[in-house]
Amino acid sequence: MSSIATTELREFSPRSSNLRTALWVWVFALVSQMAFRQREVSELMAPGGFDMQVKFQIAAWMGLGVFAWQLIVRRVADLRLVVRSPLCWFAAYVVIAMVSTLYSTSPPLTLYRAGQLAVIIALVISLRDSLDRIHLFVFVFLALNWVLVLMANLGLDFGLGWIRGADNAFMVFDRQTTAPWRFSSPMAHASQISIVGGASAVGLAMRTTRKTLPDNLPFILFAVVTVLLTVSRTAIAAMLVGFIVVAIVRKSFIPLALLAGFALPLALIFTPVGDKLVEYTMRGQSVEEFQSLTGRSDIYRLGIARAMESMPLGEGFCAGRAESIVEKNVGQSIVHAHNLFIESAIGMGLLGLFASLMILVALGRSLLMAIQLKPDRSGVSPGWEPLAMSIPLVAFCILDRGFAAPAGPYVYLFVVVLAMTTRMLMKQPSPNTPAPLTD
Repeated sequence: MSSIATTELREFSPRSSNLRTALWVWVFALVSQMAFRQREVSELMAPGGFDMQVKFQIAAWMGLGVFAWQLIVRRVADLRLVVRSPLCWFAAYVVIAMVSTLYSTSPPLTLYRAGQLAVIIALVISLRDSLDRIHLFVFVFLALNWVLVLMANLGLDFGLGWIRGADNAFMVFDRQTTAPWRFSSPMAHASQISIVGGASAVGLAMRTTRKTLPDNLPFILFAVVTVLLTVSRTAIAAMLVGFIVVAIVRKSFIPLALLAGFALPLALIFTPVGDKLVEYTMRGQSVEEFQSLTGRSDIYRLGIARAMESMPLGEGFCAGRAESIVEKNVGQSIVHAHNLFIESAIGMGLLGLFASLMILVALGRSLLMAIQLKPDRSGVSPGWEPLAMSIPLVAFCILDRGFAAPAGPYVYLFVVVLAMTTRMLMKQPSPNTPAPLTD
């Protein structure tokens, strides 16, 4: 498994106690977010709403918070990353989210969700050199999802209702009895699995050389297959763009040429294959639904109206879950705006909107500086890896809620990319970075 996170310069030893600890913390955090059951937030506020799952999640994140604080006190956490762009803007975003508790329509929920983001920052900046092993963490995440789905499909649910196959898990997440089959599990929604898997696949492809290809290719293929099974169009399109960038930077178009050479003739010549591709892409939707980005045009319109009503402060970070955005209008329980900027404006008003914009601007600026760093032994600048990973991650910000969300695999990976980029620039200033003044 060490091959997943290995390059000629960045070696990984599975015997590292720090890495083992980080992996166990990662697994614990993933388990704490598992959907042992799904319900509306209104049921949480009802008598008996604080059941064992709620209590477990609260206790788990209080424990992670104490652990994160110990990392800071013991100076394991690299606080230098937080005071530098772009991670400093994300830290400011979290501060604004926590302040929004004061006027939130659901203060406990806002405080809990904002506190999770603060804990994630502390955990990520404590990874230090293990930031380069992020693809191992993603592999563990994807593998756990597969284990849960296979257990359900093989009948190994041990009488536990929360161990469900991918089709049932997706229906529970989206509360739709007519939802099409998509790879999903009690651990994560299909959209989370697809974006995280796609970002890791293109990132690892960017760092892969001829020497490391035999070791890294199995994970890349595993991630790609998983992403395709989620039928997440945003992730699939963004992943394809990412692979095109990898081919251009690496000056290796052979894999893309082979893929196009086999896939396009099949799709154009054999009608059944073409029909299946259309059916796969449409995902059981009508042409009108597809053209409206799965109803996002209506969601955006209602989300913007709600953001304007809650200006200038917003209604509290993630407080929108307590009152559906469009339920009163179109009868669907959609709890977020499917766009980072609209969601941030609804939750935190003008400050949240500005901070979310600055995070992406600062990330883009830092990535442009990082790709100018001195090439490593693979022949390309190490900054190309976080840039490739950012393509799916930023796409998720545009067509989904991005990091204006509860703690989840996507938020972890986004913060990791921020920290990776910042750390690269700290260790090796780009050619355009001004030299320090001397006497």
